[in-house]
Amino acid sequence: MEVKSFTLEVGAMNYGFHLDDIIGLELLQEMQAIINMGMLTLDRNK
Repeated sequence: MEVKSFTLEVGAMNYGFHLDDIIGLELLQEMQAIINMGMLTLDRNK
């Protein structure tokens, strides 16, 4: 998947528990993402 002209923000976070990744809602909307929680996959709407 590829998104062009998108601003990426990077910073330290400490919520008291382990987080692998955070994907922002704006990026998911730009990608027209489909999230399958059962299979733990992220696909792009075609």
